[in-house]
Amino acid sequence: MFRDRHRFALPTLAVLIEVACVSGSLLYTQALASGAEQLQRASRTDVSVEVRPTGNGSAADEALRQRLAGISGVAAARGSLRGWAFLVTPDGGLVGSPSSDIGVNFVPDAHGRDPRYPMSEGRGPCGSGEAAADRWSAARAGYRVGDRVRVVVTGEVCSVRLTGVFTVYDPATAAGGSVTAFDEPTACTLFAPEPGRYESVTLTAASGTSTAVLADRVARVLPEGLGTVTRAELDAEATAAPDREEFGTLLLLFAGIALFVSAFLVSNTFTMLSTVRGREHALLRAVGASRRWVLGQVLAEAAVVGAAAAVAGYALGIGVAALLAAQFGQAVGPASTAPLDVLAPLPLLSALCVGVRFTTAAAYVPAPRASAVAPMAALRTDAPAPANTLRRRNCTGGTLTTGGLLLLVAGEGDLAVLSLATPVLLGRLILLTPQIARAVTRVLRAPMRRRTGVPGRLALANTRRNLRRTAATAGALAVCVMFVSAVTVALSSLSATAGREAEAEVLTDLRITAVDFAEIGADTAARVARLPHVAAVSSVRRAGFGLHDGPNLWAAVVDPRAVAQEHFSDLTVRAGELGDLARGIAVTQNLAEKHGWRVGDHVTGKALSETDAPDPDARGCPVTGGAGGALTGHGWGDLSG
Repeated sequence: MFRDRHRFALPTLAVLIEVACVSGSLLYTQALASGAEQLQRASRTDVSVEVRPTGNGSAADEALRQRLAGISGVAAARGSLRGWAFLVTPDGGLVGSPSSDIGVNFVPDAHGRDPRYPMSEGRGPCGSGEAAADRWSAARAGYRVGDRVRVVVTGEVCSVRLTGVFTVYDPATAAGGSVTAFDEPTACTLFAPEPGRYESVTLTAASGTSTAVLADRVARVLPEGLGTVTRAELDAEATAAPDREEFGTLLLLFAGIALFVSAFLVSNTFTMLSTVRGREHALLRAVGASRRWVLGQVLAEAAVVGAAAAVAGYALGIGVAALLAAQFGQAVGPASTAPLDVLAPLPLLSALCVGVRFTTAAAYVPAPRASAVAPMAALRTDAPAPANTLRRRNCTGGTLTTGGLLLLVAGEGDLAVLSLATPVLLGRLILLTPQIARAVTRVLRAPMRRRTGVPGRLALANTRRNLRRTAATAGALAVCVMFVSAVTVALSSLSATAGREAEAEVLTDLRITAVDFAEIGADTAARVARLPHVAAVSSVRRAGFGLHDGPNLWAAVVDPRAVAQEHFSDLTVRAGELGDLARGIAVTQNLAEKHGWRVGDHVTGKALSETDAPDPDARGCPVTGGAGGALTGHGWGDLSG
């Protein structure tokens, strides 16, 4: 083995990188899960049981909170409110990540302190013009107690005085967001799911009362539509975050690609070694070694290579995990990633299994060929016997090609069938690589002869002499290029599609949209309309309408005057007039034909909320116009409700 150590350099490096990717991904995702669990335990330490709606149930109100506070074993009952609130920097940007910027209610005790949000500076907010912020966000923005700060809530910019800075361990700050606290009346106005109701009620168990017993007592008095969640269940929800699991799966997917590619290198290396050592193996057979002994020798070499690469790869994987934590971790706020547990069983055993077992499995493909050499081959001095014919391999590749193309044709639009066709076509590519190499060398023969002369002819001859070896060498590169091109083409296609859709749908010169998870204020359109050089402005929002005799319809609610003047949409009116849109609805021609509607018909149904739940009042409106197919895909899309 040491005699041919230079031949093992490339497969050892490939296995090392593969082990580093796998172990680094596992170490980092485990650190994320541990960090989330620790953060959850540190946050809301006063919560023993949480009462929250189940299904379409209504949230708890103040009367229920007071009733829960009187249950035996309840030390405190707190109404919790939470919603989107975006703290703005002095230069107009957002302090935190939009997906994690939240606002909460500050609930002081008799001494003016809130144990959930302990103040490190200043005091809690006491009026609608005051707010407090977490200390990490205040430090990022450079705010001090007493400064005037801006907060965007429900689409409106509020200027408030920063009365205090508090310390909080919350998943929002761990994710790079900000936490802004308002006094209870202000928070009720901004964040209450319904007037006079809380998002949830959290209960603190009295000394000597277990969480399970308290949850059972509370569940007996709760009305229908409300349920209890214990602290252990809340911790489990925080630990089992779907986004974190998807991120870990994505990291392991890239590690799997490295694993797949390194299989080619390992197999190709041992194939070449088996050819070079053909007479050596034959001599061993001649002096009494069995086929099993020769096979074991080859696999033992592979295991040693895998073990050495696994040890070095695991050490490199620790660095990979630390790099991921530094790259994706937050520079401020409470740590969202726990310290790396470098001796955790799962990453350690995975590194050894991937390094040793995978390398041995990859070497097992050429190993039987090495053990099958005849003892008499040790006496031969001529060239080795030519490789077996590629007929069987080509037939299998052709079959896979036909099957993959049939799956592509039959599964157009079906993700499950397309997912099945992808590995089939990948296998076809691997099997037919020798034929592709033969065709490419045939095409390159004349140009290489003219440009490079004898060296070019020798290179082509060496490539064609053993097409299996050429295919094994080129296979790894082909797979890498395939993955890169697939991702590049997919991203380019999505970008081009989004650009075409935006160009077709947005016919205006300017479009104002809210940042993710935010809203646009109700008076924004009116304020923009007062600006000079603005010809027309219309707000656009989504509204649902549940028909009594049909499915739910979703429509775009717009300014009728702007639509009638054709400033924002490319519509072909088939019947009626868009000028009457203020008194009714306009629908597409296909929808009108489907339901048998005509201009002037009265359509009745129920208005839907954002959760598709119908409002109790039935509503009706006439059909004022029927738009043709030009409406779909232009302007605001299908005005079908």
